[in-house]
Amino acid sequence: MLSAITFGPNRLLVNSIQELSASLGDLWIYKTLYSYPSGHELVQLLNIFSPEVVFLDIESSPAALDLAREIRASQPKTAIIGFTGYWDEERSAEATRAGVSEVLSAPCSTQTFQQAILKSIQAQTAGVPDNIVVFVPSKAGSGATTTALHVAAALAQDLHKRPLLLEADLRSGPLAPLLGLRPSNSTLDALESSQWMTDAIWRRLVTQAQGLDVLLMPGAGKRAMLSRWEYQRLLTFVRTRYDAVLVDLPELLDEATEAILGQAKFVYVVVAPERSSLFLARRRINELKAVGAADTRIRIVLNRCWQAEQNSREAEELLGRPVAVMLPNDELFLRRPISDTGLVSRESDLGRAFSTFARTIFSLESAPPEPPAPEAKASLRSLFRSRVLPQQS
Repeated sequence: MLSAITFGPNRLLVNSIQELSASLGDLWIYKTLYSYPSGHELVQLLNIFSPEVVFLDIESSPAALDLAREIRASQPKTAIIGFTGYWDEERSAEATRAGVSEVLSAPCSTQTFQQAILKSIQAQTAGVPDNIVVFVPSKAGSGATTTALHVAAALAQDLHKRPLLLEADLRSGPLAPLLGLRPSNSTLDALESSQWMTDAIWRRLVTQAQGLDVLLMPGAGKRAMLSRWEYQRLLTFVRTRYDAVLVDLPELLDEATEAILGQAKFVYVVVAPERSSLFLARRRINELKAVGAADTRIRIVLNRCWQAEQNSREAEELLGRPVAVMLPNDELFLRRPISDTGLVSRESDLGRAFSTFARTIFSLESAPPEPPAPEAKASLRSLFRSRVLPQQS
């Protein structure tokens, strides 16, 4: 839940903001004042409620901009959204100079209102590292979680970086069994504590494994309704404390993931060289763009390649975009015993590919080398004899 307070003498404007807030469902106005508070009263209100957003009537009096300056000086991380009954470019420019993040002209749509809040909150994090990297599968079983884990491990072990691996799969959460862990705290605990997060709380929540920090989802049975604001707060906290934040997203995206995708440096769609995975990758890319991922930041990872050049060429033709990373097929790793919770050997072809992949995140190399092609197997082309995918239903 996002916390807010509202100031303004114009009751019609203030009530319209309250109605819009109620329509979102995950924003709570803790205090509404149908006036502009004095300096002493303002400080008390900000200290008591610690609002993440202040809605401010900037139409009724020039004193509103003085109030905006006081809020900005007292609470520099608070998003200030001004609202008015009419649009005035000069007044809007004055409000921006006073510290107002966004100006809304009432009436406005719920979508416009929501976007203004998101932009305002993100504006307060300007200057933080651009270090969020997202992994999402084209379909379940494509290897996104395994890829995220090994890239994070390569960052820690080979490049001596400090990564965080954050599991955001509310439905399955496979990382804990993959690592042989049973953590006492989880990503859900961190999200629920995001509004009051401190370094001391964070140290109790995070788990160490394979030389890196991981935040894992709990076992089956614990579920919670989350909004984008919890992820927004958590990412703002962790991205300044780690060299890279790697997020493992589930196959099914939801509204809460918008906060992650909107801030991602790269979004890697992990695809297996098979008909269903490639077909669903096109759908996944469209879904990602629909929930805030910039098209220029979406990358394709072709996993389990058996014939690198041919697999890549055919995938690029079918997806209409280049393959950024190719990972070789490693039969020994795939067939390891269930009890084996170790990582792939760093000396194997796959281990070296993960290490090179990690370097690309920090632009240390332009692209990973193509993995060596093992003995010939059936090509992808045989999976697409018609060269045309069936129409999406």
